[in-house]
Amino acid sequence: MTKAHGEGGSTKEWIQEAAVELFSRKGYTRTTTAAIARRAGVNELTLFRIFGSKMALLHDVYFQLTPVADHVDVTGLTQGKKLEKDLAIFFRNYMVLHIKHMPAYRLSLQLQEEICNRELYYASFANIQGMIAQFVEYLTRLGDAGKIARLDYQALAEYMFSLFLVKAFEFSLGEAPGYDEKQVNRFVKAYARDMARALSI
Repeated sequence: MTKAHGEGGSTKEWIQEAAVELFSRKGYTRTTTAAIARRAGVNELTLFRIFGSKMALLHDVYFQLTPVADHVDVTGLTQGKKLEKDLAIFFRNYMVLHIKHMPAYRLSLQLQEEICNRELYYASFANIQGMIAQFVEYLTRLGDAGKIARLDYQALAEYMFSLFLVKAFEFSLGEAPGYDEKQVNRFVKAYARDMARALSI
């Protein structure tokens, strides 16, 4: 069933959505640009005009799905005055970004075997490293100001991000978009509380 042009979104977005669906289901090699265009409800020439090639389209959709530190909303941080609240803001946003990243992560694992595209696979983890650095910088700033205990902040952040990745599989709703918000909120509340206690002076 092709996407009707009256359903909202741009032509580029329709193509991106169709590409993610077909690449995930059929793989890169077996997915043709004609099939993507048909699924998106556009002309194949439109696909090439916007993206240039199938590989360029793959790169585009992959990086659209891959979170980076710039996507983290840190509105409301108290800079350690309410440490548990600050940690909850970070953890909730990081957790949601990991969940949203699941389609790209699954795609990268599939494509690594199919087309040996290590660039996409390693890009996922490079972006996660940016978020780890963001969190370490926040903890270091609070530690330098004497607001939290001195710990190995790098090791702590790496532990949390490993946990986020594991829990993202659990919280994401299979292949469908979305996630169980109640589960995420319970996770965030418990870990923000416990880490705030561990970091308190």
